[in-house]
Amino acid sequence: MVHPEDKTRLKQALQRLSAQSAIGLEYRIIDRTGNIRWLKIRAQRNSALAKNQADRIDGVVHDISDQKRVEYHLSYEAYHDNLTALANRNSFIRQSNQLLHAFKENPSERFAVLFIDLDRFKRINDSLGHYVGDQLLQQVAKRLQQCLRPFDLIARIGGDEFAILLKNLSQPEDPIIVAKRIHSQLTEAIRIENQIFFVSVSIGIVIASFRHASAEELLRDADIAMYQAKKEGKARYQLFNESMHIDSVRRLDLERDLRIALNNQEITLHYQPIVNLETQVVTGFEALARWTHPQKGFISPADFIPIAEESGLIVELGEQILRQACHQLKQWNSCFPEVSTYTMSVNLSGKQLQSLSFIDTLDEILNANNISGHQLKLEITESLLMDNHDSILTLLNSLLKRDITLSLDDFGTGYSSLSYLHRFPLSELKIDRSFVSRIEDDIQSQEIVKTILNLANTLNMSVVAEGVETLGQLKYLKILKCNKAQGYLFYKPLSKTDVDKLLEDHANHWMSA
Repeated sequence: MVHPEDKTRLKQALQRLSAQSAIGLEYRIIDRTGNIRWLKIRAQRNSALAKNQADRIDGVVHDISDQKRVEYHLSYEAYHDNLTALANRNSFIRQSNQLLHAFKENPSERFAVLFIDLDRFKRINDSLGHYVGDQLLQQVAKRLQQCLRPFDLIARIGGDEFAILLKNLSQPEDPIIVAKRIHSQLTEAIRIENQIFFVSVSIGIVIASFRHASAEELLRDADIAMYQAKKEGKARYQLFNESMHIDSVRRLDLERDLRIALNNQEITLHYQPIVNLETQVVTGFEALARWTHPQKGFISPADFIPIAEESGLIVELGEQILRQACHQLKQWNSCFPEVSTYTMSVNLSGKQLQSLSFIDTLDEILNANNISGHQLKLEITESLLMDNHDSILTLLNSLLKRDITLSLDDFGTGYSSLSYLHRFPLSELKIDRSFVSRIEDDIQSQEIVKTILNLANTLNMSVVAEGVETLGQLKYLKILKCNKAQGYLFYKPLSKTDVDKLLEDHANHWMSA
């Protein structure tokens, strides 16, 4: 009745009993109905008391089948994902560490880790619910499995993240071949409850090396490479290199320092004047964040703003910028009466607008500084209007009721859909500097600028050209009757002290006139 795979072990244990006093063993049997049951034997040998007497063996056998079923269930749950039935993170880490140990003993046993993240999965979950999202994850898991060999391992790491362990690499290109196969497999539509979905994934690839001390480091590097793939446009793969890790550490350091800077109120503002092109008179300012690190010196907004966005610090940063800008506007209003006709432009992120307390915070800031809504201009980007249309529309209408001007920043660089220009209460378009910088010698840029200005005129919207630096650019914008502009040709971003001097000069000029 002993299971064929356990016969040898049991015989060897019983043979050992002749040389030692006790044994213990767990083994399987197959009962008369064909079911497998687990037994546990404990036996001891008592030597004969007299010369011609036989040794005596005492043994007890327990049926431990129920215990084994519980153990198997607990073990399965510990190493498998309940939703997809794939291996889970624990299982992936355990097997990766085993492979890493084997690789360091025998470098010919090469392997790679692929870190996979679904693009825009959160949008599906938020709009259609977790039930549909879970079904989609199950379908994706099946398709990913179809791209692998039987001995490769795929695991669901968490949420919409998967990891693949590619074993026995024959050539360095193998992980790239698998990544391309995955992208091809996912191009076909997925049908769930009479709905059709098209999904894409971003994939990070790392090939195991001697510098990896653990499975966690392998996953970390694959995750870094995946993040780079997303950063470069999603629906692609990226092979890890050491510079990515250096950049990731730098970004973590910068995020930590930014948290400290926000706590210490170290973020200051510069103000770039916006000029009326017809009268050449300043009509307002754009508030621009500046950060001077105590040890590292000036940190470019191009470096810390994206980190603020990714980490969620953009909400706190945005509020500090809004408070500083409105407080400064209050001071200028009291010192220079003509400033009451100026506007203060402040950039907003999507995370700020999605904050439930945004409107209350905005009202509190305006009231505390006695600022009228018509003096505040909030700049948003095109990508923000693509998501959550109804909630964004409600919010923007609330801003409009407060007489706040809404400006669409970097127009022409994103989706540039005419539908949302009609639907949303926008009053101004800002032409991105990338078009303005080429306007003198690039016919396509000239046509784009001309089209934007004609469109704005049709919709009764004003236009601000960004990044004006040459007289040639200014001349062309005037010919096309652009309303306003900002750029180094007029003024660079100015400190509070420099703006004070500018306003004093303007006041003296008006008094002498």
